[in-house]
Amino acid sequence: MKLQKVHAYNYGDKSHYKYVITLPEDLIYELDWDTGSELDAKIVNEKIQISFVSKPTKSQRPKVVEPKMTYAEFRDKIQKALEYRDDGATWTELRDQLALEQIVPNNKWVRQLEKDIGLKRIRDMKGVVWRISHV
Repeated sequence: MKLQKVHAYNYGDKSHYKYVITLPEDLIYELDWDTGSELDAKIVNEKIQISFVSKPTKSQRPKVVEPKMTYAEFRDKIQKALEYRDDGATWTELRDQLALEQIVPNNKWVRQLEKDIGLKRIRDMKGVVWRISHV
């Protein structure tokens, strides 16, 4: 086991620290403690006594993450949105129109769109406008 001193924060001109005790993994498994469990510590006969209080309040089960949009889905949405728009659209307009989650577009995907659907990005009065040639 090891006691470590870790800088926590500065307040005024004084530094404050917290101390971390590293426990062996086999002890944690033997005690059936989970990450995030609430523990209590007190001094008994000049020794530290650590006792279990409760399991973690938040579920430790992994979050179910919905799959992100694939490049093909992104490409098809952008192509459909720009297909008959001669004036083009800025990224912000496209993002809002298509309810896309990305704040900025993935650069690799944008370069791929240039090859796949003939995307052209042109600097304009309203910003960088995205256009494609339609048939």
